Amino acid sequence: FANNNKLNPYIHFFAERLTGIPGIISTGVIEIKDGNGNPLAINGELINSKDSLITSFKTNSFGLARLTFVNDAAEKYTAIFHLHDDTINYQLPAANNSSIQLSVTNQTAKTIKAFVTLEDAVPADMHTTILAVQHDSLYYAATGTGNYGITIPINNFPGGIVKLLLFDDNKTLVSEREIYIPKENAVLEIKPDKKKYLTRENVGVEIKVRDANGKPLTSV
Repeated sequence: FANNNKLNPYIHFFAERLTGIPGIISTGVIEIKDGNGNPLAINGELINSKDSLITSFKTNSFGLARLTFVNDAAEKYTAIFHLHDDTINYQLPAANNSSIQLSVTNQTAKTIKAFVTLEDAVPADMHTTILAVQHDSLYYAATGTGNYGITIPINNFPGGIVKLLLFDDNKTLVSEREIYIPKENAVLEIKPDKKKYLTRENVGVEIKVRDANGKPLTSV
């Protein structure tokens, strides 16, 4: 998006859940950069078509801010950025009435809370499947019908990035989310052969690398 502002800004809204279903909270991240691709840390507001204030926000040093609001399908929402003496307007994209969305609303050390949302044009009895994968390994699978929430246990998930994949009843991938699991996948043990060494004395070190279950790992 660009307007006649001299900075020719780039603005994009990354929707986590932008839904037309009344009463459902919509969340997403809005990004703004100048014409040279530099992020802008500025204040802004989200308003509706009646110029009523929905929420205020401030982008961080990466030019990003989270927007959370209850979306009305009949409304049009505009983000207004304040840059020096100028204002920059950006209308959020409308909801896709034929979309099926997977959103992650909460993550703890043991669980992930996710929701499946079907828009109005999707059959209410649509069956969907959720898979949690990392690389070529499957760690969780579940199915559901219509709009539903699900709590995913992550005790046996590895550390790092895990993908949540949502498939419709035709086995077509319709939504995807990446989550980060703050867990170590390996345990490293380093044991020297002595507690103290003289200057330039050779040191003998024993190194052991195991996975989270104690199984030895091959490493370089």
